[in-house]
Amino acid sequence: FHMDNNMDNTPLAIVELDKSLNIASCSTQFRSLIGADAAAVTNASIFVALGADSGLVPLAQAFEPLQSGREVRNRVEVPLRHA
Repeated sequence: FHMDNNMDNTPLAIVELDKSLNIASCSTQFRSLIGADAAAVTNASIFVALGADSGLVPLAQAFEPLQSGREVRNRVEVPLRHA
């Protein structure tokens, strides 16, 4: 299920990931936030798209229990800095 039809109708930066944490789709607001077009981020690793650095460690740690199946849902907030 892709949220493409609704994701650009919100002011939120939305990212839909696949099981490997690659970007399946994302909102215009997300692309604007990171300064990339859809072709540049679609199928790219979320960490590459965000500019992998030590500030993303909490994000990686939040995804690990989901990927391993220990959790079925999770929420984490990670501040992003636009360069």
